[in-house]
Amino acid sequence: MPQRKRSAFTGRPERPITGDDPLAILARSLRRLRMRVGRPAYRTLAEQTHYSAPTLAEAAAGRVRPTWEVTEALARACGATELELTEFRQLWAEADRAVAALRARRGLAPRPVRATPTAGSLPDRGKETRRPTRPGEPRPVVGGDAVQFAWALRAVRAWAGQPGAKEIARRSGIRTAPSTMYDALRAGNSRFPSLEVTQAVVLACAPHAVDEWVDAWRAVQMIEFESKEQAAARSYPATSSGYHGQASLPVDASGS
Repeated sequence: MPQRKRSAFTGRPERPITGDDPLAILARSLRRLRMRVGRPAYRTLAEQTHYSAPTLAEAAAGRVRPTWEVTEALARACGATELELTEFRQLWAEADRAVAALRARRGLAPRPVRATPTAGSLPDRGKETRRPTRPGEPRPVVGGDAVQFAWALRAVRAWAGQPGAKEIARRSGIRTAPSTMYDALRAGNSRFPSLEVTQAVVLACAPHAVDEWVDAWRAVQMIEFESKEQAAARSYPATSSGYHGQASLPVDASGS
């Protein structure tokens, strides 16, 4: 029996959301809204919202708390009414409080989060950073992960005309091995690019945005560092020599 072909509109099946915590309720509500309009693919919604497909998919996965901006953008792209947006603001705020309470129980300081907008309109994204937004220009995801950062870096290169490794080196003045550059920028690569590669690409493709990209790179780097430290601490149980492992702070992958 031939397999049924998935269309670009419906997208691939998603993992079930378990639990009844506020974060799970928010994610399920976003999925229901997307289902109501025919379950468009996240890459289709990305074109409407100007957020990456991985960012939108993560918002509806129930694993991390998305920013309000992402939540509202996804809801609007799926046809949410003003009344529904008000309900989503409440759901998001409850999820935000739940994440903050969890961090407090773990002894962690709360992460700074943008206040929930009081108006129903989508905030002017050009006011979210220290610089004006240029038409169609990709930007690093605030509070994103390594996969989202790598996607955004490839996107900003495409936005600037897809310059090759030699052209990137010429424009930026940073020389890296062409194989290193192409490996970091190849489609589908999910590895976190180095700071040198990031600076070279941004200097060549969006030199006005270097500070923003470097700040975003450092934020992701610390999340990756904490995650690896936590995994390492779990791998080394207490021993008779007295070494108990230095557990790192739990990672808050809330996306803010």
